[in-house]
Amino acid sequence: MTGKVFVLGATGKVGQPLVRFLAAKGAAVTAYVRNPDKVASLAGVTAVKGDTQDLDAFAAAIQGHERLFLLSSNPLSAANEPKLATIAVQAGIKQIVKLSVIDASESEELGSIQNLHGAAEKGILAAAPGVAVTFLRPGYFLQNLLNNAAEIKHKGTITTAMGNAQVAHIDTTDIAEVVAVILTSPVDEYNRMSLTLTGPLARTWDEVADVITKTLERPVRISHVEPAALIALLVGFGLPRRSAWMFTHVQTLMRVKYTGNGYTSGNVEFVLGRKARSLEQFLDENRAAFA
Repeated sequence: MTGKVFVLGATGKVGQPLVRFLAAKGAAVTAYVRNPDKVASLAGVTAVKGDTQDLDAFAAAIQGHERLFLLSSNPLSAANEPKLATIAVQAGIKQIVKLSVIDASESEELGSIQNLHGAAEKGILAAAPGVAVTFLRPGYFLQNLLNNAAEIKHKGTITTAMGNAQVAHIDTTDIAEVVAVILTSPVDEYNRMSLTLTGPLARTWDEVADVITKTLERPVRISHVEPAALIALLVGFGLPRRSAWMFTHVQTLMRVKYTGNGYTSGNVEFVLGRKARSLEQFLDENRAAFA
């Protein structure tokens, strides 16, 4: 028996397909969300209104559940996750699966996305010594390309500070399916594991542009910029300066770590028994967004 599953972030890029996968597996799911109307109406899924900053409400809602999917929509909120884990353990949770980030480490630059998630991971392990814990560390989302759709449409460019980093973009649908499998497997099967999740093939951004060009049948090129220029551009679009720095830091980190090595983890195939979805599949399914 899977036991009841408590899902945070059920209206997001990972959470929405996760709820569908869990429902398809017959799991009893509670989606803890700010707006229950955004949760798909599915058999076995109950939407409960709440906010993870309200610890008393969270404590009341999680009673009676055995498994928890922990996701923070804002990296700054990751600092709250050890508190949520403590409450969950007190409520009888037997398994915690946390969505983290590639290269999460408390030793990374203070305030960076990797640092915030790395510190949260350490806090969760301390809060849940007798509970099965799994950290999922996805790389760059394929869905992030949708943020470039307007630039592609109007300028035929994608602006990045990653230089020649080889990025194995991953589909959030694959991430969700990995989570669903882990949350419906025996609780100890993936206990105390950190799984980096990538797509099947690492490409430079220039190679990504070549694939998009071929798919859309019109030229798309990469506009390579330095980190300071990208931060200025993002702030000009209305992003808060700290958020712009955090986003850019991820790109500069990948530029340092993934230039020339073509890294892919194989962990999607390890969990699902199939290869991760490709850039070509994603573009074919989302062609209208870029047209």
